[in-house]
Amino acid sequence: MLIHANIKISLTIIVIVAILSLTYSSQTLAFSSIGLSTPFGGKVTMTMKCTCNNDQGGQKMLVYVSSPKGGTFIKNLTTRVYRNNAISMGNWVLGLSGTDEQCQMQNYYPYFCYTIGQGKAITMVGTSGFGFGF
Repeated sequence: MLIHANIKISLTIIVIVAILSLTYSSQTLAFSSIGLSTPFGGKVTMTMKCTCNNDQGGQKMLVYVSSPKGGTFIKNLTTRVYRNNAISMGNWVLGLSGTDEQCQMQNYYPYFCYTIGQGKAITMVGTSGFGFGF
């Protein structure tokens, strides 16, 4: 009888752990758009428009951000821009970035597109200052 009681307790613990892990993983999936993002922030040191037609009609922008948590990022059509809508040189930004993307520029004669940089796609960002946001 003691062996059966221990087996029942062990099975109960396994079921509880399985339920808790499934609950945690479903919450993780529900917030995957935030969970897969990487935070960044700093001063914008340079921006370049991606002019190739393949890059959403020239609506992409390559953004270089300095420290404290800088890097190279890409603003695209799906980027949510909050506060002053001013991703421009000299302004401070704080946001989340996701997957890797490329920025391409267009050459008109002969016509072709070439990559000028790559970075993490910005999912959402808040900006300081005022300016002409893209």
